[in-house]
Amino acid sequence: MIWKREHDVIDISEQGVKFSCDKSIMVRGTNINRATIRFHDGEIVEIEGKVVRTGVKEAILRLSKEIPYKRIVEEQRYIKSKYGKYS
Repeated sequence: MIWKREHDVIDISEQGVKFSCDKSIMVRGTNINRATIRFHDGEIVEIEGKVVRTGVKEAILRLSKEIPYKRIVEEQRYIKSKYGKYS
């Protein structure tokens, strides 16, 4: 959640998040001081960073504090077990 709006996460790593959004609400160089990501199991991780790229329907945030690698792997395992192997 950024600025009280929910956005779908498209891709995530320890150092960045790509999410869907209307380009008009995100400007390259904007600092995001507080946002959250809610994972499938309900865990919420607070993030902050800088918008480094915007597209028509997406933006990329470079994080100033990494998401723990363990958390990323747990989510990957869940997605693989629920949806099967990626094509």
